[in-house]
Amino acid sequence: QMNGLSGLSNLMSGGKSPYLLHDGVVRITVGNGGNFRNFTDALNYLKQNGSKQYIEIILTSDFNENITLSDLPPCSINNNYRKLGNNLHIKNSPSIFFNSRDFSYSGTLTIENSNVSFTSYCNLRNKIIATNKSKVSFGAYTNRNNNILFIEAYDSSIFVGDYSVFKSDNTPCIVADDNSTIWLSAYINLSPANNHAAIVSK
Repeated sequence: QMNGLSGLSNLMSGGKSPYLLHDGVVRITVGNGGNFRNFTDALNYLKQNGSKQYIEIILTSDFNENITLSDLPPCSINNNYRKLGNNLHIKNSPSIFFNSRDFSYSGTLTIENSNVSFTSYCNLRNKIIATNKSKVSFGAYTNRNNNILFIEAYDSSIFVGDYSVFKSDNTPCIVADDNSTIWLSAYINLSPANNHAAIVSK
């Protein structure tokens, strides 16, 4: 529904509509040229509108700062080969799906009290920490580019799809406490450096 016809006529004439149109999925673009220049504005919009619908977030430029994604509704994030920040912190979000094969962040990805999944053939980098009853799922062929990628799980569950590769530098590939569960599918390649064990339980 639109208030008046100005938005509709503007859209039909090839202009930019002031309204966010959707077909059951709310799509927002974040970055240069997007609906929102930064994640703070995008998250504020989502929270103010109280949307419980499925959200699709599309990145239009690189982000070089630390980013916290908190209390998101169910959503997918497509980074379009863009860099999503330095350290990335996801917290209190029931369902986030990263729908991009080249998921790039330069620091640590921390997942807290959230359910997060990654598409198949996703090329992740560096360290992932899952805490506080998080559920993290990696699709098949994760990290086939052989990047350094390792996991720590605390009171969380991890699922790794077929033919995935985890490599570490001076640390085990997977560290988990007694309250965590690790599920490894077929043909997983765990390659720790310097004679470390591949999986260590604390």
